[in-house]
Amino acid sequence: MPLIVMRRQIAERLDMTTKTGIQSKGRDLSEIFAPHAGGKSAEPTGYASRGRDLNEIFAPYTGGPKAEPTGIHVRSRDLNEIFAPLVR
Repeated sequence: MPLIVMRRQIAERLDMTTKTGIQSKGRDLSEIFAPHAGGKSAEPTGYASRGRDLNEIFAPYTGGPKAEPTGIHVRSRDLNEIFAPLVR
C-alpha cells in the first residue's frame, strides 16, 4: 500500500481535533502535518506541545509532496522539511 494512502488512513483513525497550540499562518500545526503513528521519528525540534516534542506528535518527512513552508525553523530547516504533510 502506498505510504500516502497509509498516512491518510492513519489521519482518519486518529482524533485530529487535538491542537498543538502552535500556529503557522493562522493554522494549527495539527492541520498541516500528519500524525506520528509509531516507528521512526524525526529529529527533536525543541518545540513542544503539552510536554511532547513535535517529533513525537508528527510523522517524519520521507519524500514526496511537502506541506507549504511554515516559517518555523529548526537548525535553518523549515518544519515542512522535517514532517510529513497531512493528506486529506
